[in-house]
Amino acid sequence: MHGNTVSAPPHNLDSPPGPSVIVDGDEYLYFGGTGYLGLQRHPEVIRAAKDAVEQFGIHTATSRTNCVCPALVTAEAAVADYFGTETALLLPSGYASAQAVVQAVANDYDAFFLDADAHYALHDAAALAGRPTHAFASRDARALEESLQRNLSPNERPLVLTDGVFASSGWLAPVRDYVRCLAAWPGAGLVLDDAHGVGCLGDNGRGVLDHAECMTRANVLDQDGVYLYWCATASKALGGYGGIVAGDAGFVGRVRHASHWHDGATPLPAAMAAATARSVALAEDPTLRSNLKQNVIRVRDGLRDLGLSVPQLPSPIVGLSTEEPRAMKTLHADLLRRGVLVPLLSSYSGVDPGGVLRITVFADHTTAMIDRLLDELRALI
Repeated sequence: MHGNTVSAPPHNLDSPPGPSVIVDGDEYLYFGGTGYLGLQRHPEVIRAAKDAVEQFGIHTATSRTNCVCPALVTAEAAVADYFGTETALLLPSGYASAQAVVQAVANDYDAFFLDADAHYALHDAAALAGRPTHAFASRDARALEESLQRNLSPNERPLVLTDGVFASSGWLAPVRDYVRCLAAWPGAGLVLDDAHGVGCLGDNGRGVLDHAECMTRANVLDQDGVYLYWCATASKALGGYGGIVAGDAGFVGRVRHASHWHDGATPLPAAMAAATARSVALAEDPTLRSNLKQNVIRVRDGLRDLGLSVPQLPSPIVGLSTEEPRAMKTLHADLLRRGVLVPLLSSYSGVDPGGVLRITVFADHTTAMIDRLLDELRALI
């Protein structure tokens, strides 16, 4: 679904994001947003941002063709270290990183195949690239295979575009199934926008490709078999800011020169760069992912105990939906009155017409907080 995202005036978030927030002047237990590891409000991250502003000002007031802020150089090195890659590039937003990666590889492919529920960033990236684009049913490898056979001529090369973790539902892309489909087409590729996977999934917290055990061969120029590409953002689990492209020097260099996101856009402000360097370093702590994993299991198990159809997935997003929009609005409003804020998405990528009550799990939710959410839902459902 690709349309407008705002159906009502947004609330004012009067505090840092976290398990407890102040919204429109009132305090709520919070199960929303994307601060999965709780790093956006970490004191060391905030201190790094303050120190950088005092040392470097707001930003360099120039493009990267002239001067670069040392804080940004440090942040890019920290990102490369986190992902175990040769180098990394930080762009002004995760939205930009999706466009930059697609633009860098577009000329290698004859047609794009877009997961129908993919984020707007990939929809827009495909449109800007100007290649024939065919949507297929979300997370359906058979539908992808049928679309490949129907829309490609022999020797044409397809590029699949998909989210890693779908923002509204928490479902994971079936990466291995897609790769198997694409193996029949020499030179085929797969682009994964892993905004909601990095920091949360995989043995090293490197995202869906890490979870699928195929991270090491992605974002390199010389690959065997299906080409794997990915991008992400530092603004969600990693607690910083900016679009991420990490890989070998050849691939990152290609992204850098394929568009003007690197040399034509104002780079990250000093405070955001310094905060990102610190937050990414803190995200290396495996305790954060362990806590998040346990909380995700507790929430999903608890929701199933309430009779809800909730899959056992490792992602920290649970999308509850119904065909009746009024029921979702009523549940959202009743939770608010009970002091629990779970955002209601009525229109967003991957959202059904009835809307989605999007429950987000954090590493720093306590057991008592999770149990209160479940108790309130039990009283209302």
